[in-house]
Amino acid sequence: MKIEKIILCNLTSLEGEQIIDFTVEPLRSAGLFAITGDTGAGKSTLLDAICLALYDRAPRFDGVERLETDAKERLVQGKVRAIQTDDVRNLLRRGCSEAYSRVVFTARDGRRYEAEWRLRVNRNGNVEPAQRQLRRLSPQPEEFGGTKTEINRQIEEITGLTYEQFTRTALLAQNSFSNFLKARRSEKSGLLEKLTGTEIYGEISRRIYDRTRAAASVCDSLRERLRTVAGSGLLDEADYAQTVEGRRLAQASLDNALSDVERLTAYGRWFAAYDGALADQARCEAQYTAAHKAYVARRDDEAALERYDRVQPMHELYQHVLTCAAQIERNKAAAAELDAQIGRQKEVVRQAAEEQQRAHEAVATAESRLAVRRPELDEGYRLQGQLDDVNEQLRHLAVRCDQRRNLLNNTRDGYKNKGAEYDSLMQRLAKNRADLQSLVVHRRMLERYDLVCDKLNQLNRAHAETRRLGELLEGSRRQRAELAATVDTERDACEQVEQQIRSKREALDMAGRANQGRDGLELQTRLATLQRDAARLESARALWNRITTGYADVERLQADVERAERELKQVQQTVSMQEEALVPLRREHARLLEACTLSRSKDIEGLRHNLREGTPCPLCGATHHPYHTETEQKLGHILSKLEQDFTEVDGELTAKVEKLEALKSEQTRREVALSAGRDYLSRRREQQDADVSEWGTYAALDRTFADCSASVNREARRLMLGQLLDNTQRSLAEVQRAWTAFNANQQAINQLNADLRRLSEEAVTMRERFERQRRELAALDQTIAQTQQRIAEADNASGQLYNELDKSMTLSAWYATWSHDPDHFHVIIEGYYKKWCELTVAIEQGDRESAVLSEQLAAIGRDVTLAENALREAEAEQARTAERREALTAGLKRLFGESSPRAEAEVLQRDVDTAVAREQQLRRDCDAARAVLDNLTGRCKNLAESDAAVKAEWQQHNSRLDSAILRFNGRGEGSPLQRAELERIFADERHWYDLRAELNRIREARILASDRLEQARTAVTRLMGEPGHPSGQGDEAPEAVAAALPAARRSVEEQRQQLAMFDRKLQIHEERREQVEGLQKELDEAVAASENWTRLNAMFGSADGKRFRELAQSYTFRFLVEHANRQLRLFSPRYRLQTIPGTLDLEIIDRDMFDRRRYVYSLSGGETFIVSLALALGLASLSAGSLQIGSLFIDEGFGNLDQASLELVMDALSHLESTQGRKVGVISHTEQIRSQISPQIHIVKLPTGGRSRIEIS
Repeated sequence: MKIEKIILCNLTSLEGEQIIDFTVEPLRSAGLFAITGDTGAGKSTLLDAICLALYDRAPRFDGVERLETDAKERLVQGKVRAIQTDDVRNLLRRGCSEAYSRVVFTARDGRRYEAEWRLRVNRNGNVEPAQRQLRRLSPQPEEFGGTKTEINRQIEEITGLTYEQFTRTALLAQNSFSNFLKARRSEKSGLLEKLTGTEIYGEISRRIYDRTRAAASVCDSLRERLRTVAGSGLLDEADYAQTVEGRRLAQASLDNALSDVERLTAYGRWFAAYDGALADQARCEAQYTAAHKAYVARRDDEAALERYDRVQPMHELYQHVLTCAAQIERNKAAAAELDAQIGRQKEVVRQAAEEQQRAHEAVATAESRLAVRRPELDEGYRLQGQLDDVNEQLRHLAVRCDQRRNLLNNTRDGYKNKGAEYDSLMQRLAKNRADLQSLVVHRRMLERYDLVCDKLNQLNRAHAETRRLGELLEGSRRQRAELAATVDTERDACEQVEQQIRSKREALDMAGRANQGRDGLELQTRLATLQRDAARLESARALWNRITTGYADVERLQADVERAERELKQVQQTVSMQEEALVPLRREHARLLEACTLSRSKDIEGLRHNLREGTPCPLCGATHHPYHTETEQKLGHILSKLEQDFTEVDGELTAKVEKLEALKSEQTRREVALSAGRDYLSRRREQQDADVSEWGTYAALDRTFADCSASVNREARRLMLGQLLDNTQRSLAEVQRAWTAFNANQQAINQLNADLRRLSEEAVTMRERFERQRRELAALDQTIAQTQQRIAEADNASGQLYNELDKSMTLSAWYATWSHDPDHFHVIIEGYYKKWCELTVAIEQGDRESAVLSEQLAAIGRDVTLAENALREAEAEQARTAERREALTAGLKRLFGESSPRAEAEVLQRDVDTAVAREQQLRRDCDAARAVLDNLTGRCKNLAESDAAVKAEWQQHNSRLDSAILRFNGRGEGSPLQRAELERIFADERHWYDLRAELNRIREARILASDRLEQARTAVTRLMGEPGHPSGQGDEAPEAVAAALPAARRSVEEQRQQLAMFDRKLQIHEERREQVEGLQKELDEAVAASENWTRLNAMFGSADGKRFRELAQSYTFRFLVEHANRQLRLFSPRYRLQTIPGTLDLEIIDRDMFDRRRYVYSLSGGETFIVSLALALGLASLSAGSLQIGSLFIDEGFGNLDQASLELVMDALSHLESTQGRKVGVISHTEQIRSQISPQIHIVKLPTGGRSRIEIS
């Protein structure tokens, strides 16, 4: 890939949008360019921007330690959330609400892409998560969507580089390889992992080792599980066949018991339903009687409701008459009230008009005063505007003077601080040079520090190995003694197990002789046959008991039905006679009721007095009027006699009707009972026929059982069935005892066989363990001999190491000090080495910093002079503006004194506004008063018209009501209607709607009670007609059924437990068999996998990951050195790198010194930089592989080169574009680079705000 353009905005010190375009001049044709700028200007931010756009990561945050949760929470301010220390959002410039970075690059297939990274700050001040975009620019534009992870994956596919590979191939940091060159041997492995990305091989090695151990553990676990499962619940063939037969017998017994429980449960449900049906029938009869009485008691209310319904059409007309009369009275009172209100409102209107006139005069006066002062006010406004402008200018000038004064003070303070910093630096530099001179005596040892440390470590390891071998030898001797004792113990244990095996075999022979001559299958078959015969005889006896009871029930039920038929016929005859006797009595009752009703009406009495003999009656049309022609005495006697006759007839009718109803109820009850009896008799006969037919299945029990008619001696057959059942049960008990003894012996045999198998396996295991321990004992003897030999070899190696170290050591009595405390001695020489390295680095760094500080002091001095001149100019302009303000203030005081034109104008305008507002308010009040008066006058007129209309409507409705009453009386519907009766009906406070609902409810309740009574009687009849219902006698009596049901259920539960025991035993057998098969298959697969992992572990695996990691690092390191030598030949043909076999150390071959080998720590600063740069470029080539990387950025490190070396390196870097197709950018802040490389991307640091901008020159 090749980077064409970088666009960034608001990242750290770079404010605003900055663009670097490598496709335009001067960068387009440059193979080598520089990125320069002062320290902190933002040079490294360019590299961060590239990585942000491509990978959402930045090199400066790699390896940064994260804050703990508590520390992060303390940084929260209000709603603003804290950001972690390694979060790339920290690059957002403070105070900016948006930041972005875009990179345009060309992929390896020639297509152009643009990657974008963008941040935004929400309204709460929180920085939102970064947004990523990827788009193809050519040849066919396309947007790539997705999450951050998906975009990262797409970029990696397009570029062929991960983030780690990109930072190793396109971004080179010199310190990484310079640190590697000077690192201790123990630290080089970790540094090389970070540089080359080979840490994956250590993880692979550790995982191979863990997988190998895990696979072996799985095999051991599966073998143990297989032994455990095989010994728990797995049956042999004989036990399995015996268990299956036992389950079949238990299932047959359970089926018989369930049949008995089902029959007894059905009987119990029928008894409960029958008792409930009888109780429901009695309750329904009581409810019907109560409903009928309630219906008879509300006949008067029914008559009143009927009269109300007939006059209901007049109710609306009657209400209109009453409403009109009430409205006439209300209109009269309202007219008087309106006349009084009109008088009061006329006085209010007159007063409001006078107030309005006075307010109009006040408005004219205020406006004249404002017109007189208008010219002076205009002049004051002009002067005040100028004065405000001058004050604003003075405020800005004061702020500018303060800013320039502060800038001058800050610049002077900066110059003073830089001077103090320069003096302090020179003092430290002098002290460091003096300290370095004191370490020259140990230079030989310090230059060979890595070699000395390595030899010391080898010597320490040799001593430690000698001590370890001594401890191992002592431990092996103790272990041999313990193992010898264990071997003797195991031998005794084996003999004890063999003795137990012999005892178990003797017991097995005794149990086998006890069962000799008995056939288990024959016993089991005979037991099952006797159980079936006993069950069949039990069923036959129960069926014969039902048949015997059935013959008796049929005879009894036949007699009951014939008796019920005779009684029902008698009741039917009595009901017919009672109904015939009630016919004339009901006619007489109706005639007397009508006469009494007419005689009690007051309207009829008044009409009777107004009638004259010979004139027609308005109701009936008759011309003879007996009530009018008889004397009053005779009339009273007739009416009393009429009342007495009606009372007697009504009482007699009620008594006979109630008696008839009782007879009909009795008739219905007998009819229902007769029908139920007939149905029950029919079903009982059907059930008896079914039982007789079923008896045919038991006829084979005895040759006399074929006859099952009613003439058979039932008691004799019952006794014969009992005798057969007793004989069968005795035989069953004998076979059961023999079967139990056989089972006990067989179980003992099975247990002894299992014990023998277990003891045999245990004996084999113990014998194997005994043999293994014997072999271990022999191996220990061999180990002890080998350990003694290794101790002698370690002593020889220690002597050789001492001789080599003594040649390099510059410390006196070093061996005694080291032998006393190796760690302390190592600390001593490490302290010397660290001090040597620190002083060397400090002196080099001090020289660079002193040059930088000298340049900064000169620049700050120039800034002080510029700040002083700017301050003097600002103070002079401030004095001129103050004089102008004084002149304008004097002019305003001359016109307005201590006041102001605005204040005086506001007072005059406020007087005018107040007068105008009062006038407008009074005008609105006057208009409102006139409107109220007009409203009252209109309301009075409308009221007069409304009163006349209401009176006319009242007269009309009153006439219509009189006509309606006359029409009602003319129809002859009941007694004549008068206005007083109409008022009484409509004034009745009863709720007629509720009364109607109540009467309907009573009628519906009577009908519902009748229906429920019929349903209850039908339910009793249906239950009596069900087939197979119990007879209610003997074993089928309710008490007998209730007593037998718990025993039957207990029997079912016992049989279920027995069956569950067999099922569980068979289930366990099947589960164990399947588990054994599955475990064996798993074991075979696990063994194969374990063997594969073991072979792989032998080659690459180790607990610490060292084996495969060191192998991979050695190959990678060798390839890296080859690539570095290619680059080194371009920089300096004098040097060549070479690896020390078996280590990660490098040595330098100096061709100018006849191929002399030198350690890397002997290189100067410039030589170290050239070697480090060659290694970095070699790593870039190695990481890129076959990829073409068109851009390369090198960060810092060029300050240590002399002019000749720098020119050599620059020339080699500039040829990278022609040889490798790379455009190289060198990042540095030194003047040396600025003068050597062109073009340059210069990061210019602005004087204020910590801001920078990018300039390309």
